[in-house]
Amino acid sequence: MMYSIRIGMRTQVEINGKKFTMRILEGNKFDLNQPGYTCQCDSDSSEIEDNPTNAITSLYRQIFKTQTKISGSMVMGFDKDSIFTELLQDIEFRPYSISIADKLTIMKRTLYFCSKIYKKQVHSRSME
Repeated sequence: MMYSIRIGMRTQVEINGKKFTMRILEGNKFDLNQPGYTCQCDSDSSEIEDNPTNAITSLYRQIFKTQTKISGSMVMGFDKDSIFTELLQDIEFRPYSISIADKLTIMKRTLYFCSKIYKKQVHSRSME
């Protein structure tokens, strides 16, 4: 699933009595043009990761000395409609993907609109 994110976004969640704060930054250790995720709890911080699951999981494991994996989308609040709705405000187009029988996935990333073609079609219809 694709989620809308914003650089500078912060969320906080409490797990096992500890407050974890997730931040979205510009750039990560693999690609400076992609978002980075870092998690903080008290004075401990994760490295800047390429996804929220790695950021929260690495810090959680460091603090609690376990092998538990934590869902990054849960920590980001994507399971809450109010956060999801707020993130989509002022966004004219949202990318989406369609999977067909697990064999074909079509992803629509941009909305393309050609004003010349549209004007030509509107003009020709008004002439009829």
